[in-house]
Amino acid sequence: MKKTEAKKILFYQLKPFFINMGFKLVAAKFSGFIKQLDTGFDWVYFDVDDYNPCQNIYYSVMKRIESIDKIWQQVDMKYFNTQRLNIEYAHTLKFSYETINNLNKTKYLPDVFEEKDVQINTDLILDFMGNTALPLLDRFNDLREIDKEINGKDFWESDWRKPFILGGAAFPYVRTIIAHLCSNANIKGIKKYHIDYWNENLHEYPDCQKSIDAYSYLIELLKNVKPMY
Repeated sequence: MKKTEAKKILFYQLKPFFINMGFKLVAAKFSGFIKQLDTGFDWVYFDVDDYNPCQNIYYSVMKRIESIDKIWQQVDMKYFNTQRLNIEYAHTLKFSYETINNLNKTKYLPDVFEEKDVQINTDLILDFMGNTALPLLDRFNDLREIDKEINGKDFWESDWRKPFILGGAAFPYVRTIIAHLCSNANIKGIKKYHIDYWNENLHEYPDCQKSIDAYSYLIELLKNVKPMY
């Protein structure tokens, strides 16, 4: 089976479910299904790796939260100048079946050789979507739910090997924005944790100074941002 054929069948099989859930098909380079929200959008991206005659289907689940991303972009452009192609599809949060289930492999879907294999993949995808992914996206429409995950009792030092990715290298900034917007009672402790970490590593890693400067800039920006909760 060729890649184009596998992808065509996959989207044909997935489309009714996603349309019923309020998503629309995105037929572009970043193909998948997107759901516009007042706060941003939810997006499920699909693609196929071509190992002709075998095809590998993979996907990621993402959420963009405008209130977070707009603040982070100001810091990013001033200090890091991250090259973000197709910024209209830039996401704030990302997860997959693998990250949620803590799997040490890049894929869990079986290989595709013929149409029946696509259906097997579709069934596995829709099971995860209906039972886990979409309910989690809905839950995270309330920023306080994300705040509890990353800034609560199980305090995340980073988002490495966590159930969802929240910025990667940008995690300290994103988590601080969330804590501020949610009026987290430990906001001072969060700020101190990251500043102390960078200061402790400054001698060995001089680039930590840029992180400190960027973080200080973020703190100043947040002084003019009203919390949401």
